[in-house]
Amino acid sequence: MQAAAHHGLLARLPPGCCLGRHYHFIHTTTSASSDKSFPDSNHSPRTASYCLDLVKRRDYEGYLCTLLLPPAARREAFALRAFNVELSSVRDAVRETTLGRMRLQFWSDALDAMYEGDGGGKKVPDHPAVSELHRSVRRRGLSQKLLHRLVDSRKTSLSDRPFDDLDQADEYGHDAFSSLNYLILECLGGGNEEGKAAGHARHAANQLGMAQGLVTLLRASPHNAARRRVLLPSRLMMEQGITSEEVVRLAARSKRDREEVAEKLALVVEATAARAQEHLDNCRFRKKYLSREQRLALLPAVAADGFLHLLHKAECNVFHPSLQSKNSWLPLSLYYHKWKRSY
Repeated sequence: MQAAAHHGLLARLPPGCCLGRHYHFIHTTTSASSDKSFPDSNHSPRTASYCLDLVKRRDYEGYLCTLLLPPAARREAFALRAFNVELSSVRDAVRETTLGRMRLQFWSDALDAMYEGDGGGKKVPDHPAVSELHRSVRRRGLSQKLLHRLVDSRKTSLSDRPFDDLDQADEYGHDAFSSLNYLILECLGGGNEEGKAAGHARHAANQLGMAQGLVTLLRASPHNAARRRVLLPSRLMMEQGITSEEVVRLAARSKRDREEVAEKLALVVEATAARAQEHLDNCRFRKKYLSREQRLALLPAVAADGFLHLLHKAECNVFHPSLQSKNSWLPLSLYYHKWKRSY
């Protein structure tokens, strides 16, 4: 409901104002004629609209951040985010690990077909997200290694095994989130360059990715617990004397027992959030070395920081109702940070 309300608000904004200008631009480009550089019917406004709508529905924060990217990079960034949404959706779409691996293999094979070209013997699947990503690969020369790393990172989540410690959670954040940040930098033309500026941008993107991984881990805890999954670092859980089963059954326990478990869980959450905040601070430390375009690629830091702020107000209770709804101020906050050239 709130996502729809935000979408309606953006649609009613005049084209000459603030976020309205970006919203009207992207919807104009996705409803215009096909890209003349790629006359293939697969690379059509239909595929671009599919990716935009998918990201808007499943990754609203990413949708808003992508609207604020430079016009020349938006379509490719939406293709990348749609690809990432498709990958992240696999875990909840299957009940068996084997089926999940088969679905991920489809995406891995699609990537191989994109890079092998017409002479490689593999045909690129006729899927709107694949078609848009193929177009982006051809236009931007996106890293095949990073795209495959996105696919491989999702294989680790199929087993529902919790992270051993925060370092392992950071490794997942690097693979699943930093890789996407690197690719968006490539869309902006600053991901494959050599030199100190590109190095600072990649370091900041990596720190942001690890923060996003931990924030997503915390934010998804109620969703996972409802499906009898607890992925919080097992070492932190053991240090506080709390088990996964206690977290899953938290709502069903007596008030006294529930408060005791909640206090222990809050300490685990606090340690995880502190690591995420550390990564965000390191990401922002590099701000003075980055170009305006590179800073736009790091706008997701605003959304991550907003969640951590609400989590602090909720006393590290990941089940608090305030954490289950969208931040209605996020669109304006993002545009403010773009105007201030910060993140």
